[in-house]
Amino acid sequence: PCGRAAAAHARRRPTARSRSEDNRYDRSITTFSDDGRLLQVEYGMEASNRGSTVACLDLDGLIEGGGVIVATEAPMPNDREEGDGGDDPGKSGGWELDFEKVHRIDDHALLIPTGLSGDGRALASSVRLSCRRMRLAYGEPPTVHEIARSVAGLQHELTRLGGARPFGVTATVVGVDPIPLGDGAEDGGTSKGDARELVRTSSDASSIDEPGMPELYQSEPGGILERCDYCSAG
Repeated sequence: PCGRAAAAHARRRPTARSRSEDNRYDRSITTFSDDGRLLQVEYGMEASNRGSTVACLDLDGLIEGGGVIVATEAPMPNDREEGDGGDDPGKSGGWELDFEKVHRIDDHALLIPTGLSGDGRALASSVRLSCRRMRLAYGEPPTVHEIARSVAGLQHELTRLGGARPFGVTATVVGVDPIPLGDGAEDGGTSKGDARELVRTSSDASSIDEPGMPELYQSEPGGILERCDYCSAG
């Protein structure tokens, strides 16, 4: 047990202060250090930085109709799968595993967490529940900005809740605001944006200023939310 405890301390990022001074401030999430830092939030940032890389680019103003590009690390098929000669690498399990990092939050929004996978799944589950409550309360789906604020709010709540720790993830939210009912419906279009069509924007949606345009947000473990033209994590 002593060896495991020593190894756990060895993995911590070295700082100018002694280990005993660090221990005075990292036991409680609501206790600031001498220089005004919340060490538990910094540990969450370190965990998110060690996660798989995610990069996103908002194409608004770059191409007609706009769009968002999302790039994540894809696991390479192992040597056994390549040596079988039976499966097409493009249809192998590696492609399916890659998209386990992308969580569908609502019909028109995706969440891509980077960091601790368990924390990412817990955050996605909580945000889905929040979206359902907003649908029941207001009779319409939440906007992408409201979803992003919900993500940041959940992350920030854990920085001031006793007995808890911050989520060790940086959360990227990508979505298309729902198109008002009737726009494009006469031509057989959908009445709301679909996260599966973030890059392919319909001609009906391109004529609308706000609804139907892709949006990109990122929230850090401390709950700091930013609207981004481009961002990366991991």
